[in-house]
Amino acid sequence: MNNQEYEDILQTFKRQLELTKELIKTADFKFDAIKNNDTDSLMDLTNKEEQFAREIIQLEKKRDVYIKKLEKEKNEKITHISQVIGELSLDMSVSLALLAEELKYNLEILQEKNNINQDMIVFVLEQIEIANNLIRGDRVPNTYKNTKFNKKTYSNTEQDSYFDIKY
Repeated sequence: MNNQEYEDILQTFKRQLELTKELIKTADFKFDAIKNNDTDSLMDLTNKEEQFAREIIQLEKKRDVYIKKLEKEKNEKITHISQVIGELSLDMSVSLALLAEELKYNLEILQEKNNINQDMIVFVLEQIEIANNLIRGDRVPNTYKNTKFNKKTYSNTEQDSYFDIKY
């Protein structure tokens, strides 16, 4: 591996870190959009997320090309790029390891924020289902195999939700 290849790999990691930080900011904005029921902003933010994700995938493919090339040159499977870079330079290996650690940390933050946003979306959808049931005036709660309330008793043969289609 020459210095240019190392620099190219380093740049892919740096750009992936930048994009991950942008995704974290977007996740924060998305939380506010969900909270404020701002569907237009939510759609725009989702489109941004998809653009960032596409670029990250391209960076990973680019990095994979470098690794495949190194594997071919060395005629062995490379499991950690830092090992190969360490052969070139200890300083380069350390800086790459630090960058990889920062990227890992930011990916964990992003995962946490995305989980929170997902939980919030599920909560909002549940509230919509409850409001819908209240508006429709359903006397029978939407449950699987409800034994306390029998739909036939109330002469309600309509299906109350998507999930009741099975029963």
